[in-house]
Amino acid sequence: EYAPDGRPLQRTAAGLQPAPKYAEDILVGNHSTVWGSYFDREIMAWGYACCRQSSRNAYCTGDTGRAAHEAALRHKQGQKAADPAEDPAKQADKADRADSIVKGSELDAATSTP
Repeated sequence: EYAPDGRPLQRTAAGLQPAPKYAEDILVGNHSTVWGSYFDREIMAWGYACCRQSSRNAYCTGDTGRAAHEAALRHKQGQKAADPAEDPAKQADKADRADSIVKGSELDAATSTP
């Protein structure tokens, strides 16, 4: 093997690992993944998996950017955007709160004296 300047490398007993030609695992722009960790099939471009950005110099927007990307894809495909009010977990939570309010008012009515 040879060094970048062309000199032959001498091996030691433990072996010599050559340095990579390009810098590896460099995280820029607040990204938590490296460039090329995601491939967008819609536009046929590489990007960042953490936020689904396909612009190499973009700043990471995290989960908010990923949600916006998915909403844009749904809109592009003509699907209805996900409405937080239609989330079954939130509807169940609202129903539980409404039940507790009704029970609380029944309790107040039973304990009050006319």
